[in-house]
Amino acid sequence: METIKEVYGAVDNLSGFTHPVYGPGKFMSDRTLLWLAGTLAQKIESSGIRQVIVSETGARPLAYVCEKILQQRDVSVDWTYMKFPRESVGTVYPLLMFYLTEDEKTAMVSGMERQEALRKACLAIPSDILSPGRKPLDELLVKMDKTPPHPLQEKIADIMKGTKIAGALEKSFLYLDEYVDSGTTLQNAAMHFNLFVRQPDFKILSYCVHLPDTERFDKIASTIFDKDDEQDFFEAGAYPFENRIDLIGYFYLMNGQTFRKIAVDEMRASFEDEHGVDPSRILQQLKNVVRGRDLLGQFRQQFTLPEVRHVINEGHVIRQYLHTLEEESYGKSEVAEFFWQLADMYGPIWSPMPKQNHLDFFRGTELSRPLLLGVEEFEQLSHTYKTARQTIIKEAAEVCLERKNAWYERIDCLLEGKNGSWQNH
Repeated sequence: METIKEVYGAVDNLSGFTHPVYGPGKFMSDRTLLWLAGTLAQKIESSGIRQVIVSETGARPLAYVCEKILQQRDVSVDWTYMKFPRESVGTVYPLLMFYLTEDEKTAMVSGMERQEALRKACLAIPSDILSPGRKPLDELLVKMDKTPPHPLQEKIADIMKGTKIAGALEKSFLYLDEYVDSGTTLQNAAMHFNLFVRQPDFKILSYCVHLPDTERFDKIASTIFDKDDEQDFFEAGAYPFENRIDLIGYFYLMNGQTFRKIAVDEMRASFEDEHGVDPSRILQQLKNVVRGRDLLGQFRQQFTLPEVRHVINEGHVIRQYLHTLEEESYGKSEVAEFFWQLADMYGPIWSPMPKQNHLDFFRGTELSRPLLLGVEEFEQLSHTYKTARQTIIKEAAEVCLERKNAWYERIDCLLEGKNGSWQNH
């Protein structure tokens, strides 16, 4: 790996894995994606509901295609894209502030500015509200509308009343997620919706819900596949946009202090006038350390599952090293999150393969940190990294933007019919 473009080369986080029932998998084709989006767009049109809340960020490309198809049919739909952290970060205050305009933050509510009222209310929320015990998906779907929100959720929803985001969620809406598996994302979304409005009225729209006989659940507006169609779901191909910052083009920085959406092109532009040296030297040093100290072998030992350990290669170590060097040098910044997102692209795909593969990748990369920090050469690596940092960031961002732009151009051509009729799936 002599260049950043090679470090962040073609992503294949599927071919090394085998489904326990159906065997090797394949990625979903563009035409299959358009067929699925066309089917979901028809479901939206026939539902009569014209408000769609999209689960960020993986569902964004699917929603983009749905939106384009509905525009072609002259169907007007309001789209709102919302991101919620998978795990609690301790407070929802930065998240709530993210969805408010500046005027909404300073508007007076109960004798004080809305932002101050929210700050006080958020401090009072008990942790078990933000991190509820996980329920099985079928139980979650049955009980979701029957479980009253916590009084503090209702209090925050009252403070949010009159804002643009609350106005969107006050209407009946469809919640679009690409697929619903364990229900973790859905449960998080439902908890957060109750912070914006009292008693949100929504149904789920997805191309797959991993339960049998999904028609028995009123909460599901529509799904193309369910557990009864599992083989068809598998044969349609793996959804190619999860953890793909290079195709989505932005990411979120979420912690107890901040909640921000960061566009890759804007981050690249912020380093445009800064000059760093060619990154070939730091890449060579990393390669020498990885090989000279057999770090690949030790890195692999951090993973529990043999199938995960088998696919780990030198590239995984180098990408994790770049993230570690950034975080050690500059803290948990947006650039550190960017490098983490880039490294995560090469982790095992979530679905349709067993989710424990990616969870093992999470654990293993976290456990590898002391290994990477502990080499004698770390200070030298850190010094060289700092001299090349600006160039690395810009070149990594350019890799992402090239892929994203190529994908949108390809999809737009298909939607416009330049490459034949995608409807004939």
